Amino acid sequence: MAIRWVVGVLAVAAFIVGLVLQLLALMIGGVVGLLAALVVRSGRNPLAESYRDIRDPRMP
Repeated sequence: MAIRWVVGVLAVAAFIVGLVLQLLALMIGGVVGLLAALVVRSGRNPLAESYRDIRDPRMP
């Protein structure tokens, strides 16, 4: 009887931990999506800026 009770408590604990992790992943994804939307809307693309031509135009 005690084993069933322990297994039940562990199952409930695992369920709650899984629920919390899912909500945390959802929040992180929402924040990242919001930041990406703000960057795209501002017209700046930080990924494209790393490909700028930094060579000196005066040099052949």
